[in-house]
Amino acid sequence: AAPLTLINGSEKLTLRFDCKACEMHVVGKLKPAVAKKGTPLNFYRARPAA
Repeated sequence: AAPLTLINGSEKLTLRFDCKACEMHVVGKLKPAVAKKGTPLNFYRARPAA
């Protein structure tokens, strides 16, 4: 499926769909408040091996 773009004010998010794996990936700029959260976040350049 083709990527979709969501625009909210100055924020722009791209939604990429992997239909075979039934996944949706949200791509955008990381907000400072999210980066400061205590919950660990894992970001991958490529899909991790299952």
